[in-house]
Amino acid sequence: MNSKKYIIVDSEYIEYVNFTEVLETSPDTVRYSLNKKKFFLKYNGEQPDFIFYITQDAIGLTEYNHQEIIEILAGPEWTSPD
Repeated sequence: MNSKKYIIVDSEYIEYVNFTEVLETSPDTVRYSLNKKKFFLKYNGEQPDFIFYITQDAIGLTEYNHQEIIEILAGPEWTSPD
């Protein structure tokens, strides 16, 4: 079973990402949407603390499971039809 969780973040917040709290290692290893306006992160456990600085609340960002993120990434915002 895949216990990883995924979130989609607006690219303007890449500088807020603490890469020690997620499974990506740097801004160069995240996957961006085709228009480069969003990227996604994966992690285990609770949402990383830096997310709450981005959202300015105690709720954080919408979390997705593996199947949900696969479906999103297959969409036109993330995958070129070519």
